[in-house]
Amino acid sequence: MARPAQVIIDEDGDDEDGDLLVDWKASSSSILASASASIAIATTTATTATRTLKSSCGLFSGGASVSNVLCLDSDSDGSAPIAVVLGTQTSSVDDPREIKRRKLEQEKEARKEERAARKQAKEAEKQRLKEEKRKKKEAERLQKARAKEKAAQVRTHEQQKAKWEKGTFSAENTVAIIDCKVAENGLIGGKCCSSFFYGQLLNLFAGKELKFSLSSNPISGSIIWKTKRLAESFDTENDEIELEEVDVPYVLLVFGAEEFSSLLCQGSLDVHVRRVQAQYPGFTVCYLVNKLHWYLQKKDQEQFKRGESEWIRPNADKALAELVTNYCGVHSRLCIDEAEVADHVIALTRSLIECPYKQRLTSLSVSKNGDHIVDKDPNKEVIKKSSWLKTLVAIPKVSGAAAIAISKRYPSFRSLLNAYMDPSMTVEF
Repeated sequence: MARPAQVIIDEDGDDEDGDLLVDWKASSSSILASASASIAIATTTATTATRTLKSSCGLFSGGASVSNVLCLDSDSDGSAPIAVVLGTQTSSVDDPREIKRRKLEQEKEARKEERAARKQAKEAEKQRLKEEKRKKKEAERLQKARAKEKAAQVRTHEQQKAKWEKGTFSAENTVAIIDCKVAENGLIGGKCCSSFFYGQLLNLFAGKELKFSLSSNPISGSIIWKTKRLAESFDTENDEIELEEVDVPYVLLVFGAEEFSSLLCQGSLDVHVRRVQAQYPGFTVCYLVNKLHWYLQKKDQEQFKRGESEWIRPNADKALAELVTNYCGVHSRLCIDEAEVADHVIALTRSLIECPYKQRLTSLSVSKNGDHIVDKDPNKEVIKKSSWLKTLVAIPKVSGAAAIAISKRYPSFRSLLNAYMDPSMTVEF
C-alpha cells in the first residue's frame, strides 16, 4: 500500500532549512483549506508541470512514473510554484498493461518454441520412419538375396547329389590299390617294378582314365578298391558336399601258376581262403591264376622227359570247383597271359565302378524291351509285338519258333501254369 503523501511548505521562499514538514493526514483543517485553494489555482499549472516532470523522468520511455503531482503557489510575488507530489513512485514492471504485454509476449514465444519443437519432433519422426523404412527395405533385400543364394545352393547340391547317385563322379573317385608283390613277381607287365609302370596295365589305366596306386596290402598279391560317395548324413542345405571313403566289397587275388600249384600241393588253399575272408568279411573273393594250364602241361612234359617222380600234378580243376561250392562269395578266373590279366583287371575295375549305379533288374523287367532276341531270328518282329513271346524266348535254349509253338498251345502264362500243375498230365521225353 502506498505511503501517505507529504506536503512541503516553503514559508520564506529561500529553500533553506527551517521550513515546515507537514503530514497530510496530520495537518489541520486550516492548512487543508489553504491547500485546497492553492490546488484549485494551480490546476492548470500542475497539469503542465506533471507532463514536464513525467517527460523528464523518462516515463514515456519505460522509466519511473508519478501518480499525482500538485503545484502549490504560496508566493505572492508570482514566482514558480512549488511542486507537490501525491502518492508513491512505481516501476513500469508493476504496470498491468506491461505485465499483460510481457505475458502475451512470453505466451507468443512459448507457442513459437512449441511449434518449433513440434516441427523438429515431426522432422525427427519423419527421419526415423524414413530410416526404418530404408533399413527394412535393406533387410528384405538382403533376406531375398540370401534366400536366392540358398535356393541356388540347394539346387546345385541337388544336381550334384543326383550326379553322385547316378555315378557320374564314381570313376574319378575310385582307386585300385595294387599290392607291390603283383608287380614284383612280373605277373602283369614285366619282371620288375619299373617295367610294371610302363607295362600294359599302366597304359590301360591311363587310357581308360582310371586311378591306381601301389601299396602293401594285408593280403599278399591282392588288389582292392576304394571309392568316395555321398555321406548318408548329407543334407542339400549344407554349405559343402560331404563325402566319405568306403571300401568296394571285392578283393582280387592274383597268383602265378607256380605259386598257386604250390598252394594246392601243400593243401593250404582252405587256410588261405579263410584268412582272406577273415581280413575282408562280406567281400567277394576272386582267385585269378595266370598261365595255370600252361604251367601244369609244362611240368608234365618235363617229368616225362626227365623221368622225375617227385612231381605230383595237383587236381587244379577240382580245387577251383570247390572254391565255388564250398565257400560263399568265392570264385576263380584263369588267364592265359599277362595281357589278359591286365584286361581283366581293367574290365573288373570298370564294372565295380558302374555296377552299383545300374538299375537292378527284377523278374518282371528282364529283357522287357526284347534286347535279348537274336537279330537273325526270322520271327523277331512277331516276338517283339507280344510280351508273352518275349518272356518265353528269355528262357535259356528256347528259340523264337519254339516260343511261337508254345504260345499256340498255351496262349498265356496262366494256361501254361495250369497244365504244369495238373497231376493227371504226363510228359513224354
